Amino acid sequence: MFGDDRLEYRDWRDRGKSKKAGKIAHDPSKHYPNKNEAELLRHLMATTGLSEEELRDLPKYRRMLSDAQKMGVQAKRSAEEKIYAALVKQACRETKLAKEHPETLRVLQRIVDNLPVYAYRVYVERLDFPNLTAEIIVRSLKK
Repeated sequence: MFGDDRLEYRDWRDRGKSKKAGKIAHDPSKHYPNKNEAELLRHLMATTGLSEEELRDLPKYRRMLSDAQKMGVQAKRSAEEKIYAALVKQACRETKLAKEHPETLRVLQRIVDNLPVYAYRVYVERLDFPNLTAEIIVRSLKK
């Protein structure tokens, strides 16, 4: 049972890592592309008919894949939008109504007014706390 090589035993130190990180830890010789690189790789393989190894051997495609890997995955929302969404979510949970509802806007305004200055202290410079209103928050999330 314990000598069976087909079973994969994960080390307890890999517990907090992602599935991809665990794969890399078990086989560091293999390359696992990120999302942008994998998307470009599938596109190139479909258009050229070459395999992954053949594509990586050609300098033109290797450069394209390298640029895609360096670009990385862009965040869907900025830090400011995440803070606004958290505040709106807190107000919606409290009222159990939609974010556009007048009662939710009143609760959101109360939350913003009582928000301590040190809350989200990293983003205090970017958030205009004295002029921050519930309407501004809801309007910014509708984009």
